[in-house]
Amino acid sequence: MYVAPELISHYIDRHDYSPPAAFQEAVLACPPMGSVNYFQSLAAIGLDAEEWARPPRLQIHYRPGEIYVQVGGRFYPAEGWTDQPDVVLDWWMRNLLFRGRVMRNLFMEGDYALVVEHEGDRAWVSFAGVSLGMPWSDYVRELLRAVELFVETELGDVPAVRGAWERAMDEARREWP
Repeated sequence: MYVAPELISHYIDRHDYSPPAAFQEAVLACPPMGSVNYFQSLAAIGLDAEEWARPPRLQIHYRPGEIYVQVGGRFYPAEGWTDQPDVVLDWWMRNLLFRGRVMRNLFMEGDYALVVEHEGDRAWVSFAGVSLGMPWSDYVRELLRAVELFVETELGDVPAVRGAWERAMDEARREWP
């Protein structure tokens, strides 16, 4: 196994650095990162493949005035994205309850969308070149977790509005337990 500094491509492109031939051959022979073969190769040299194999998971981050998603170390639209969480989460819940196969979950500020494709018990979430396959139930749970946090944080003392959100969450839970 070879390890290289994060800026190796910079040194190759800008400073005409040429890594040793053995390193170049290893890079070209390496299975695609994240593939089954990649993790099997890690296990074959004694690394804890389970630790390396933990797939990145979708996280929907909500704080008052902020909403963004995270997959692994990638944030979208950006970490700490300032937006209108009430509007964004309402749109995303409506998409969920509409039961479409492809949902463009928009952000209010800017031209950004979290695209969610749903087929059977699988979901594919994509944004800005990132694509993540996951169980549909995991996507639903993560969206409901963010909505619940929003409702608790911002609607604690507004019973009529809170009730509408809770009814929508109950409908989603009945549809996708």
